[in-house]
Parts: sequence; structure tokens; C-alpha cells
Amino acid sequence: MKNRSTITFFMLLWLVIPAHGNAQISSSVVEGVAPLLVHFEAECTQNEFHTSNFIWDFDDPNSGFWGTNQHSKNSAQGAITAHLFENPGIYTVQLQKILENGTTSTFNATITVTNPNTVFARNLTVCVNPAGDNSFIGAPAGALQISTNDLSTITQYATSGRRILFKRGASWATAGLNNWPENGGTVIIGAYGTGTNPDQFGIFENNPQITVTGGTFLPLDYKQDWRIMDLQFNDPTGTFGTFGGAQSFKKWLFLRLKTNGFTVPIGWSTWNDPLGDTHADHMGIVSCVFENAAVNVGYVGSERLMILGSVFKDAQESHVLRIWQSYKGVISHNQMSGSSLSTNTGRHAMKFHGPTEAQIASTEWSHLNKRTQFSIISNNLFGSSGPWPIMIAPQDDWTDERISNIIFEKNQYFSDFGSQSALSLQPSVILTCIGTDITVRNNIM
Repeated sequence: MKNRSTITFFMLLWLVIPAHGNAQISSSVVEGVAPLLVHFEAECTQNEFHTSNFIWDFDDPNSGFWGTNQHSKNSAQGAITAHLFENPGIYTVQLQKILENGTTSTFNATITVTNPNTVFARNLTVCVNPAGDNSFIGAPAGALQISTNDLSTITQYATSGRRILFKRGASWATAGLNNWPENGGTVIIGAYGTGTNPDQFGIFENNPQITVTGGTFLPLDYKQDWRIMDLQFNDPTGTFGTFGGAQSFKKWLFLRLKTNGFTVPIGWSTWNDPLGDTHADHMGIVSCVFENAAVNVGYVGSERLMILGSVFKDAQESHVLRIWQSYKGVISHNQMSGSSLSTNTGRHAMKFHGPTEAQIASTEWSHLNKRTQFSIISNNLFGSSGPWPIMIAPQDDWTDERISNIIFEKNQYFSDFGSQSALSLQPSVILTCIGTDITVRNNIM
């Protein structure tokens, strides 16, 4: 290991917000179709958020291990967490809360997960092959079968309560698709057929491949409860987009996706619809691999943000993962490395900041509802080619972004992990924190 860390703190005492005082479990959903991503919160005081031990058992022993570090997916620690339920069943989630004085309390929550083959039975599932391929072996019984090279003809089926499955081993090329329906879901877009040679993330070697030749494959705007899974996206030019959005979206899950290229492989913006007052919320990225981006690898943010077990690597111009809002978020078991590889700008492996006070107070399109606070960053592996790899701070010295109540624990940083840039300065300050009530503990740097 190289370059033991320098850690810089600037503690600004400008925000204290107490949470609820009764230690119950708050879950974002209690029932839904698999794959079901659930955000969990242990209601507690602000002090307990930092000092108590919260131990979760998700009652899901078959969920396996994170591909990034082989930690169990079936357990977690911290007052904020999340779990992905992929198998139908009834789960009893258990929370054990241990106070500083040793007092222990136990709480339970029940999550019911339904079978997607039942929910999306027969023609509620659409299976897609390339033109001329009429072999639908492995397609669910009764599914609508379509063979086409023109994916713009498929978008019409992405209506609430339906799923679209692309054939494994097949590939398509498409310009950006702007004719996806706007709806409140549930919509699933994924793959069918036998998968081969899964990697440590569960990503199959023969997943459907979609090359984007212009625009953005799927805009997020005015869509809720969409789940995109088991696909690979390519953009060798580094000029187009997979997903993007700016208004009225929430409850998205990106699962086991793999991308290569693109300007920003996974990203959405800060704007919302002030009339509907729908803010980015409950956005989840799980077990994905995003790499080789022209600008950022990830540009994301939301209330109840969940980024779990994913890889973000090799940003040519800027930060690897830029998180512009995280209210009650969890960023755990990820790998982030290779910032600003083709420039000398010295950007970060992770830039973690928040909305401005002007955005929070605004009644215009720029309005955001929550500051960045009460979030946990844990069990991640960082590497960087810049001088300031990890930044938990406002985006610059003059922007009023009030970050508070963040826990940064059990993370690792190695200067030689990931791609390096000959143009950037060597790492000097590994972790910079500017905010109030930030807990940093048990990290290796």
C-alpha cells in the first residue's frame, strides 16, 4: 500500500436536524414484484445515528455476496441501509439496535416479494429478438414475441405492469429513443434465455448488447418504478448517453448493467417538475459495472439514494462518481477509480456534495427539497489519479451547500488501485470533509 493518507476536515457548525426518537424500522415499500429494492431506516436521534450500532439481518441467505468485496448481501450495519430482494417470498427483516451503554433492542419488518413470472404473465411480457431470428427458446410461456432491429417499435410496450425482455446472445444498434411512454410503472426491461459465464457480479457474458449511435437510449423523465437489468450498453465514440433525465422521476433500479464508453454512462440531473413537486427519490444502482467515460462515469443524486456493489472506473475528463445529492442515502460496497485520466484537472474518485440553499429555497425549476445529510458511505474501495481522491464537501469555495450527518467508515484507499494519469499530480490529501457532524472511523488509507 502506498501513500498513507492525509485527511483534512473543516467543520462548519450550521445545521442540526434531529431525527425521530422511536427506534422503529421504516421501509420504503413492504410489498412488490422481484427484483425489489427496499430502503430501510432505523428511526433514531441524531446522536444515535452516529454512536449506536445498528445490525440488520435481511432474512435472505440466498442473496449471495457482493462482487466487489465478497461481503454478505444478507447483512448490513448503520441506521440507513438497503437490500435487493430477487426471489419471491415473505421476509422478516430484523434490526438489532445497540446503544453506547450496551442497551439492546430488536425490531422486525415484513417484506413480501411476488414472482415476476406471475405478475407479468403471458402477453404482459414482450420478448424481443433481432430481425430474422424466430427462435424464442427460454421465453416465458405466452409472452408476446417480436423480431426486429428497430427498437423504436418496442418502446410502446413499456406501459405500466409490463416487462420487455431482450434475447441473450443477441445485439442491436439504435439511436437515442425518445418515444418511451411516461408512466408510474411497474416496468421491467431485462433479458431472457440461458445466461453463460457469469462474473462475480452475476453479469452474464452473453447478456443482450445494445450499441447507442446517437442521443440517449432511455430518458428517465416522467417515469416512476422502472427497473432496468441484465443488459450491456456500448458507445465506442464516447459521445452519447444510456440514461438521463431532469424532471419528475423516482424509484428507478439499475441492476447488473454493464457499459463501455458514453459521455456519462449513468447520470441524471438536478432539475424537477415544480408543478408536480416530484423530486429524484429512491434511485438505486446495484451490482453494475460502468467504465471508460468521456466526462463522469456517474453523475447522480436523489433522496434515498442507494448505490450498492457497483464499479465506477476510468473517467477521462472529470470525477469518477459525482453525487450531487444524498438525503438518507447509502453508498456501500463499491469501487471507484481512475479520475481525469486525459487531463491535469485532478478530479476526484468520489465527489460528494449537495444542493445549494438557493435550490432548496427556490420555487422555480431548480428547486430541490432536501440537503445532503443522514447518509452512510461504507465498505468502498477508492483509487485515484488526482491529488484529492475523496471529497465530501461543497462543490467549490463559494457555493452554499450544507452537508451534515455523514458517516464515512470501513472504506479503503490505495493510490495504485485503478488506472493512473501521467498528467495529474500525485495524491496528497486523500479525504477532505467540509460540513458538520461528519463521523470518520475504521478506514484504511
